[in-house]
Formats: sequence, structure tokens, C-alpha cells
Amino acid sequence: MIHAILIDRSDPVTPLQQQQVMQRAMRLVADAAAGERFDLYVADGDGVNTLAPVVSLCSPGRGVDANSLYQNPTMIQHAFDERFVGPLRQELGKLMEPSRRSSSPILESIRAVSVTSFGSIGPGAKRLHLTIVSDMVQHSAGLSQIRGDVEFSDFQRRPQWPELQSDLEGADVTVLYLLRSGARHPNGKPVQSRGHQVFWEQALRASGARSIALDSF
Repeated sequence: MIHAILIDRSDPVTPLQQQQVMQRAMRLVADAAAGERFDLYVADGDGVNTLAPVVSLCSPGRGVDANSLYQNPTMIQHAFDERFVGPLRQELGKLMEPSRRSSSPILESIRAVSVTSFGSIGPGAKRLHLTIVSDMVQHSAGLSQIRGDVEFSDFQRRPQWPELQSDLEGADVTVLYLLRSGARHPNGKPVQSRGHQVFWEQALRASGARSIALDSF
């Protein structure tokens, strides 16, 4: 499996949200089978340039999965903890620290991640998973959800969509949807709503996601 984790640092997260995201992410890491790869990204895509992961690590396997007849479970678990779990925990912690950026190019970043992490694999060759940690408030030249509500059916007909559409190669997508009461349109209406979530569910499905799960924090 290849598991890409995309973290949107455009706005600070609360300490509670940070704790919840870290717990969720580290459960995935702790359960990683031998050979499973984790790629961590910051949402910095611009629709033109490639996006490199902050860190990319493969699991050496867990001690509990070792064959005690010809393997040393203690040594394997030590390698798993020191060379895989520890570095990923450290980098995730850094990426969850408070930050603020002027733009939030989520669509552009998803496209860049899909090319870098999934593009050379091909559909069906490996199980692919994308986890997005974000309030999902897109704000870039291609689309700004801060300016007003946008339905995906309308946006899909705009010339910007083909430039922002990803090919997720049948990946399972999980959105850790960070609630942010300060995200509001100029008229004071909250950006985050069921309609906002539907936009992203439809956009991800149109980008080739096999399944979509959205969990609010």
C-alpha cells in the first residue's frame, strides 16, 4: 500500500484538533504492514510544479508479524519503532504546529500528490490511500471558496477544472475535516456547510477516488 498524507497549513489548528489528528495518523502508522509506504506532504501545489514529500518512508514490518522461526521479533520491532514510527511522528508533529499562509491550494496539491505518489503505479497495481488534513476551504487563483458558495456541477464546467482535476488512480480517500468557525464569506455566512462537504465529495469522486470518508474534528 502507498499512503499519502496531505496537510493543509494555511490556518492554525486548535490543540485538540492537533491531538486528534496525531492520534488518527499514528494509528495508521502503527498498523503499517511490511513494505507499506507513507508519503507526507504540505499543501503547496501550484498546478504547474511538482510537489515532493517532506518525508517518504517504508515500513520494515512489525515484530508481531515476524516469523520467530527465522526472524528476531524484538529486532524487527526496534527497527519499526526507530526507523519508521519515530521519524513519522516527529515530522507529523512539526507539520501540525501553528501556521498561516495567504493561499490554500488544496485542489492543486491533491493533483501534485496524485502524480508524485500514485502516478507511476497504475490503477489496481497497489492499494492506494490519500488522507487530507484540512478545513477544505480552497483559496487560490483557480478557485476561491471564501468569495462565495460554489457547486461542483457549475465548477466542473469552468475551464479551470481540467487544469485542477486529479487522477487518483482508484485511491481510497479520507478527509480529516477541520472545523473552523472563522471561515466565512464576505456576507458573514460560514464557508463550511453540508454543501461545502458535498462539493469535495463530488470533486474527489470525479478525480477517480474509489471511496471517500469524511470525518469532522
